[in-house]
Amino acid sequence: MSIIRNHFYNIVFEKNDMIKVLMKIDELEDMIYPQTSQKLVDAIEGIKQYEGQNPYQDILDDVMNIMNLLNIKEQKEFQIDEKIDLKYTKEFIDEIEQRVFDIQETRKSIELEKEENRQAIQLLKHLNKENCSLDDLQNLKYMTLRYGKLPIQQVSKLEYYQKEQFVYKELSRDEQYIWIVYCSDNQNISMIDNIFSSMNFEFVQLPSFAHGKIEMAIEELDKEAVTMENYIETLNKRIEAISDENKDVILFYYNKVAYLKMLFDQCRYVYDLDNKALIYAYSPYDKNEMMKKFGEDVSIIELPANIYYRFGIISPVIVKNNAFVKPFEKMMKFKDGDVFDPTTLYMLVMMISALLIGDLGLGVIFVLISVVFKGKIMALLQRLAIPVLAGGILTGSLFYSFTLYQPLLVVFQNVSTRFILFVLINIISYVLLMIGKDIQRKRNLSKEGI
Repeated sequence: MSIIRNHFYNIVFEKNDMIKVLMKIDELEDMIYPQTSQKLVDAIEGIKQYEGQNPYQDILDDVMNIMNLLNIKEQKEFQIDEKIDLKYTKEFIDEIEQRVFDIQETRKSIELEKEENRQAIQLLKHLNKENCSLDDLQNLKYMTLRYGKLPIQQVSKLEYYQKEQFVYKELSRDEQYIWIVYCSDNQNISMIDNIFSSMNFEFVQLPSFAHGKIEMAIEELDKEAVTMENYIETLNKRIEAISDENKDVILFYYNKVAYLKMLFDQCRYVYDLDNKALIYAYSPYDKNEMMKKFGEDVSIIELPANIYYRFGIISPVIVKNNAFVKPFEKMMKFKDGDVFDPTTLYMLVMMISALLIGDLGLGVIFVLISVVFKGKIMALLQRLAIPVLAGGILTGSLFYSFTLYQPLLVVFQNVSTRFILFVLINIISYVLLMIGKDIQRKRNLSKEGI
C-alpha cells in the first residue's frame, strides 16, 4: 500500500520539437502529468500561453468530409508519427473529392431530369383521362396552355383572381396538390403566369417529342426513366469503386492526422517563451529517468513539488497496489497532497468482517455474478466471495436456511444481526481510515510550508 512520490519538472524545448515532446508525454501518459498553462500564465512574469493555431484541423475536416461522402466508417487506430506531408495529403483528398463531386453533380442532374419525367408522366395520365389530343394542345395559335400542380392550401386564393383573363380546369387532386391546366391569350399569359407563381404553382413541361396518342408519350417517358435509373445506378457504383480503391489510404491519413491533431490540442499545457516552449509536469520518474526519456535536446529542471500550490498546481495522487487489492481503490477518495493510502487496511477489514456473513449459497452467487458481469465492482465482489465462502465452510450454512454439517465456528444465529455488524464495522473503519489519511495529508502540507 503506497502513494507514489511525484517530482515536479520544468521541461524546456525548441518549438520545432513540440510535436516530438507531446508525443513522448502522450506515450507516457500514466507516468507524466502535464499541468495546463492557464494556471500559471498570470503568476509568472515572462511566460504566456501558447496560442498557435492547430495546423491539422482543416485537413482533418477535409478527410472526414471525404469519408462521409464515400460512406467510410471511422476505424481509430492512430498512426503514431510526428511527420506528415500536409500539402500532398490535401492534394490527394482534394483530387478524390473532385472526382466524387463531378459524379454527384451528374447524378443530381439525372435525378432532376428523372423527377421532371415522372411529373410529365403524371400530367399526361391526367390529360389522358380528359381525352385530349396532344397535337391540339400544342398547336394553339392565339392561346397558351400551362400545366402543373398547385398546393392545396393555395386553391382558395384563386377566388381573388376571378376577374383576370384566364380559365383553368382541375385534372385531379391528392392530399398535397391539385393538378390543373390553365389557359390565357398570348398577350396576358405573362401576367397570369406571375399570379400562379405567387401561389407556388409548379409548372410541368410536356415533353417535346410527345405527339398524337398520349399512351405512346407515356410509354416513351417510361423507357427514358428506366434508362436514367440504370445510369444513376452506374454512377453510384463509380462512387463505391472510388471508396473501395482508396478506403485504406484514406483511413491511414485519417488516423495519422487525427493523432497529430489530438497531440497539437495538448498545447494547452505549453507556455510560449518566444524561441522556446515550456511545460510544467509531475512524474514519479527521477531526473535521470526523465532525461533518458526526453533526450539531450530537452532541458529538464526539477522544482519543489508544491512550489506553485497556491496557484492550483498540485501533485496528482498516484496509488500503487497489487492486482488483488486494486479493486478496493474504487471505494477510496483521494485528495491532492495525500501521502497515506488506506486501501490495503480497508481491504483487510472488509475481508475479515465478511466472515460474519459467511454462507456457501451467497458465496457461490457472488462468484457467479462476478464471472458473468465485468467491471471494477464485479472484481470487488469476486474478492469478497472468498471470505463469504470461507465463512460458509466454517458455519456449514446454505442460504442461511440449512446447516449442512456441525459448524466449525459458531457466530450470531440471527442473520440480520450479522449483516448489521458487518456494515457497522466497515463504516466505522472507513471513517477512521479517512480521518487518518486527512491528518497525514495536513501534516505533510504543513511540513512543506503550505
